[in-house]
Amino acid sequence: MTDDLDALGVSGRNYRGRLSIVGVPATSQSDAAYDAIKTDIVQCVIPPRARLTEAELADRYTLGRASIRVALNRLYQEALVDVLPRYGYVVAGDDELGTRDLYQLQLVLEPTAARLAAGRVDAKQLLDLDARCRDAKTVRTLDDATRFLHANTNFHAAIAHATGNALMTRFVRILFERLERQIYASGKAIEIVTNVAHTHEDLVELLIEGSDDAAEAVARQQLADNHQIITETMTGRRRSSSMPS
Repeated sequence: MTDDLDALGVSGRNYRGRLSIVGVPATSQSDAAYDAIKTDIVQCVIPPRARLTEAELADRYTLGRASIRVALNRLYQEALVDVLPRYGYVVAGDDELGTRDLYQLQLVLEPTAARLAAGRVDAKQLLDLDARCRDAKTVRTLDDATRFLHANTNFHAAIAHATGNALMTRFVRILFERLERQIYASGKAIEIVTNVAHTHEDLVELLIEGSDDAAEAVARQQLADNHQIITETMTGRRRSSSMPS
């Protein structure tokens, strides 16, 4: 039988998701499988619409099939994996939740999260996460872009967490992970991350102060600005700020 992942060129040394975990409890192995497969799907190491089999993934990640099965079920619940009759697991297409759709949902959630989190955030945590975003400002490689995207996702998830609404926190994280996937799928992750804002200083200050109206307004404006940058970069209407004028 043809190895589907080999055929897609994601096997061997260029397959960044492979793991070797020995002596780890089953639950932890399931979590490890979930994290590794999800990361590779979000980063498009395993491309959209790729077929996945338990045996193949168990071999790639050196994990038991039971752990892989649990991970795939979780990814199915998050709509990152589809199950097709008589075919099996398939990575969801990258067009199922477009950039515009993500932006519309973010407009509903993020400004509201900022309003509700004002005065309730963990100041030290938020300042640390914002510092990580700033530290990733110099983007030369895909790994640099990945570090920023992870830090940015964690920053916004921390704001949502401060609201005390667990469902909002989950949805905000899912939206940012979907946006990450769109960015990777565009093939312009380095350029996009170079162009977007790398600091949230104004928003952080307002959240710590407890200025709910202002925090909501700034969150909305930052979201709009970055959405414009992302869409223009994806469509080729914007030149990278790192390019000579």
